[in-house]
Amino acid sequence: MINQTDDRDGWKKALNYLLRYEREGGYRSQRVKRARNLIRELLQKGSTGQLTTARFEEIRDALDMQEHRIARDAFFTNVHSTVCTTDWMDSFAEALHGKTVLEIGANRGSLMMPMNKRGVKWIGVQINPDPDCLFKPIPVIDYLDAVKAYRKKIDFIYLSWPSLNLGRTSEVGLAEYAKVYDIPLIVVCERRNITSSANELWDEQYRRGYRLIQVGDHNPPRWRGLQDAMWVSVDEKHLQEGDDPNKFSF
Repeated sequence: MINQTDDRDGWKKALNYLLRYEREGGYRSQRVKRARNLIRELLQKGSTGQLTTARFEEIRDALDMQEHRIARDAFFTNVHSTVCTTDWMDSFAEALHGKTVLEIGANRGSLMMPMNKRGVKWIGVQINPDPDCLFKPIPVIDYLDAVKAYRKKIDFIYLSWPSLNLGRTSEVGLAEYAKVYDIPLIVVCERRNITSSANELWDEQYRRGYRLIQVGDHNPPRWRGLQDAMWVSVDEKHLQEGDDPNKFSF
């Protein structure tokens, strides 16, 4: 996600498109008006770190299929590809308390202030960030160079939806950088064969010497139809005989 300024109001146009053959004041018109208010609430609360999981799920489930897709895309563009609710951030921050995290592709910086307030030093970097971000990430030219520059200052790297947020940076290349510098790489995405991450990230792990292990206790809330989960890529040398290959603990 290089720069989404031109698309941030696209959800409003998409909702209006649903009315193209509808009479004013009809059922669909009423639904669109309601969806517009719900999406606006999602974006406002999500951007400022005030969205609870219960309210997210309530709004998500109140939207029909078309409205839901518009809301999801609006959230991705205006807030974050992770559904960063207060409950999820509380739990995640408790596990990372006192640590320093470098977020790659921080988009509009929606995790930066909330996670810092919860005791995690959260550094967000973004190629060509939007100028009007509420919490502006640090501008960088290259994500791998950013990892190299911060390698001695961070405990974890965080990345959400690599296929969306990495741009031209190789997902495997980032996993290899994390392995070389011995920094666990936290990834929020769906697993292989789904669009949020490249198949190569999963296929290359045994040949490249890193392993993707699921962190089941900290999966973020999900949009309908998505299977987002939290994974950590670690150097295989840290895996001991008898370790559960499907579970990672911070």
